[in-house]
Amino acid sequence: MICSLLSVRKKGKRLLITLDEVMHNENMRRFASEFQILIRKGYPVFLLMTGLYDQIYAIQNDPANTFLLRTPKVTADALSMFQITKQYSRIFKLQEDDAHMLSGITKGYAFAFQALGMLYYEYHDRENLDDILSRLDELLDDFVYKKVWEDLSGQERRIVLAIGDESARVKDICTELEITSSVFSTYRLRLIRKGILQSPQYGFVALTLPRFCSIARNYV
Repeated sequence: MICSLLSVRKKGKRLLITLDEVMHNENMRRFASEFQILIRKGYPVFLLMTGLYDQIYAIQNDPANTFLLRTPKVTADALSMFQITKQYSRIFKLQEDDAHMLSGITKGYAFAFQALGMLYYEYHDRENLDDILSRLDELLDDFVYKKVWEDLSGQERRIVLAIGDESARVKDICTELEITSSVFSTYRLRLIRKGILQSPQYGFVALTLPRFCSIARNYV
């Protein structure tokens, strides 16, 4: 590998290493250690990583990966609901209200936008929307939500179920779970870091993942 990097440097080229869905584990520590050595030796290598917030957070705060604390980070926000509506309307020849209804189902979640679009394109002429949403739930469950649920603590799971698929008042959640607001604040921050929770307005919280609570109830 070193010989290859020497050749890259001599030719004035650069090497970009891309890692998708990174995990905080021993393999990542070993990779980070080798990457730091290459940087110190002046090789023209660059790193682009994507992953869930809590994994990125754990990786950059690992004592073996301190160099990552100085690297720029981009947080991927939800997709524009306006743009999703526009795309659904254009592709499926829908009225704006119908396209807006479909976009609302996705909550701006990229995977849901793609999956719902694919399913609607394939089945809308022979299945009703409830059947299509059932297929969407299967995809969300298989590819994303099952893993997300497994990574949650017991209290985090209880909070998710207490919130539901719409926004919920923090006071009501604390009452239902018999916890103090300070305890809830701790878990609120954890769930925000995991990309699962948001605060649409003061005193309220909502899940960022569409249909997550409905699907998660099947895990209990």
